Amino acid sequence: MQNDRPVIEITSPPEAPLPGSSMIGAVLFPAFAIIGLALGLIYSMPWLITSSLAISLALLAVVGGTFLNRRDRAGKLRLDLAGGATRIAPAPAARLFPLVAGGLALLVILVDIALRMMDYFADENGLTFSLMVGLVIVWGLVDSWYGWKNPPGLKLTPKQVISIGNMGKETAVPWSQVSGAPTMGRGRITIPIGKGETQVGANQMDSDPRLVMALIDSYRGRPARQGELGDGRVLQRAKSLKVR
Repeated sequence: MQNDRPVIEITSPPEAPLPGSSMIGAVLFPAFAIIGLALGLIYSMPWLITSSLAISLALLAVVGGTFLNRRDRAGKLRLDLAGGATRIAPAPAARLFPLVAGGLALLVILVDIALRMMDYFADENGLTFSLMVGLVIVWGLVDSWYGWKNPPGLKLTPKQVISIGNMGKETAVPWSQVSGAPTMGRGRITIPIGKGETQVGANQMDSDPRLVMALIDSYRGRPARQGELGDGRVLQRAKSLKVR
């Protein structure tokens, strides 16, 4: 994926840096870290320090990636034009950050598990909890790795609309099956497909989702235009978009 993607800028209202759900995580991250550290020191429970730190880092991986995608994206459409397609993807930093934060979380929980197995922590039944936390962190890291190799978002070709989700899973739909204008709700862009739909996470891209929906709608039902998505002419089309 290109790091120097063309950026189309259109005047639009500002966007909150974090959605409501991620704001909760942004509060929980420092709360877990501070409360866990304080209780661990006060009551001499070192296992609580490592557990809370691992969970906090895992939360940070999710919230941080969302923030890096949403910051300064209002009114901007960033397009990757490589490979005969137009790709709308996350910011490079948003792809790397979850790997770094998740890796640190995994390191902390592995230390926690090792100390428990050596009976350094006097916490009965705590090993099972740490193993469960470790499995969740590993799952997140695997998803982040797939996101690094095949970034989530949208890939628009002259023939298909391809949504890319968790674990790099791709869902390809011919343009002829796109049956309505895209809509957004609960942080996801929904594209009507016949009697069904396909979705992509709006927080998984560093382009304004309102412009992304407008771009899709400008090519829906217009086969003569769709070739622009493979040869770069999409940039000229994108300049005429308006935020709804």
